[in-house]
Amino acid sequence: HYSLAVGTPGAPLKSELALVGLGQVLLAQGRGEEARKTFERALDVAPLNTKLWNNFGLVLAQLEQAGAGEEGGRGRSAVEAFERAAALSDHEHEPLNNMGLMLQKMGDHEKAVAAFRRALNRADADAA
Repeated sequence: HYSLAVGTPGAPLKSELALVGLGQVLLAQGRGEEARKTFERALDVAPLNTKLWNNFGLVLAQLEQAGAGEEGGRGRSAVEAFERAAALSDHEHEPLNNMGLMLQKMGDHEKAVAAFRRALNRADADAA
């Protein structure tokens, strides 16, 4: 059980992977706020994990789409998480693509285009 691996709320964090797994299960169950908090706990354990920041952005984007939280607040937070993920790795293009999609949904087409171009530049560099 994931709960056994991550322990009780407030207890010391035990496993980044278990926290990610738990967060994904909670998200799949439609328990978005619990998933967000679980991913935040995982980021406390591994704040330099690019994929974790990207996944956290996806959780926030899903909460924004579901209408959870203040209008647009989750979307802006998702963009910030994707930007953080992109800054932690100079070759990952997925966070930039996700950032472009979120910006497009938010109606910020100019910034979306810039994010997609950055993603393409990284993807092209990886292919070379």
